[in-house]
Amino acid sequence: MKPRPLISICVPTKNREKTLPAVLDAINNQSFDKKKLQLVFVDDNSTDNTQSILKRFKDAKGKLYNEVVIIVESSNLPQARNICVNKSRGECVLFLDSDIVLSPDSLMTLLDFMRVADIASLFYSSFSYEAPKPEIKYVEGVVMGCTIIKREVFEKVGFFDETIFPFEDADFCRRARKLGFKIIFDTTTRLRHMHEQERYGPLTILKYTLIGGRKIYPKLFWRGFHRKRFIAYSIFDLCLILALLSLTLVHLPIPTVLFFSPILAYFLFQWIRRRKLILALCLTINSIIVIPLSLIGAVERLKHKEQV
Repeated sequence: MKPRPLISICVPTKNREKTLPAVLDAINNQSFDKKKLQLVFVDDNSTDNTQSILKRFKDAKGKLYNEVVIIVESSNLPQARNICVNKSRGECVLFLDSDIVLSPDSLMTLLDFMRVADIASLFYSSFSYEAPKPEIKYVEGVVMGCTIIKREVFEKVGFFDETIFPFEDADFCRRARKLGFKIIFDTTTRLRHMHEQERYGPLTILKYTLIGGRKIYPKLFWRGFHRKRFIAYSIFDLCLILALLSLTLVHLPIPTVLFFSPILAYFLFQWIRRRKLILALCLTINSIIVIPLSLIGAVERLKHKEQV
């Protein structure tokens, strides 16, 4: 029987004192030889007890593992991932978010996928609006919340683009697929995400689009990765922008209503986000009412200026 390879578990973290104990316990309870595990933690100068929790874990459990590395360095997420890769020694690198709790057999499951793929990821609860149907399939890309990658992928693809945050994982997967590497996504399991409420909403998508997401959107989203989410959020953002423009250009009560209607729709969607009916209703309200009335308001204002 072929011996198990060394796996490096890489955990970027910042201010996670509430979630780290459960994450560390789950790592410690893996049905995997601990001497075949290297743990690399990259902390972005936490101001809570994150660093002390990591140090206590290393003092108490460090000798059980191949190595436990704690790095404290100012970094964004893609920078932290690259630091992890540089410090790791494993044949495979497993990226694990510091708020995701592994099941006891997660490592074994991911390692088995390495026989038929180069990148493999397990589903956790905030990956999308609702849990997809249970299946194991090849995909264009995955997020890095719980994802294992062969070292040879980094040797050929390179590191994460540190200028893209978030979506640095999507960009990495796009480049990997371009070179022919296979990516598997397993939705037959459902890992616990302790910060499930922290999802990317339309306003966040808009902000990141203006900052750095514009670098990845044209290349990625129209190839199918998060396409539905991107379309939904883009419609919302367009409605919000038009409503704001109408509010600025037209001094009437209607623009005020237009301004609040997408906000109201968004909050309704957040309350019952898992129901497709609500999503469809929100998008319908925004698309049929907000966009036309915003455009009408802007046109009326321009006509008024011409008459004056």
